Amino acid sequence: MYFMGLNQGAMGEPKSQISYLGKAYSLQPKNPKYGYNYILTLYQFGDKTEAKKVLSSVLKSDPNNQRYLELDQYFKSDKN
Repeated sequence: MYFMGLNQGAMGEPKSQISYLGKAYSLQPKNPKYGYNYILTLYQFGDKTEAKKVLSSVLKSDPNNQRYLELDQYFKSDKN
């Protein structure tokens, strides 16, 4: 699922990309690579509310993950 999501993104299919990355994340929510890319893709393609919700969830289970912390800081500083 994860690699299909990356492939869909490379092909310019953001809806499919989000769908596949979301499935990969739901199957392995503790995989930080899956969570990070899913959150970033959601945010990039306009579902900022869902991206922040997923980020909040992963930060609860992995509060010291540097990539998640950096996303959190970026989201807080983003004025859009």
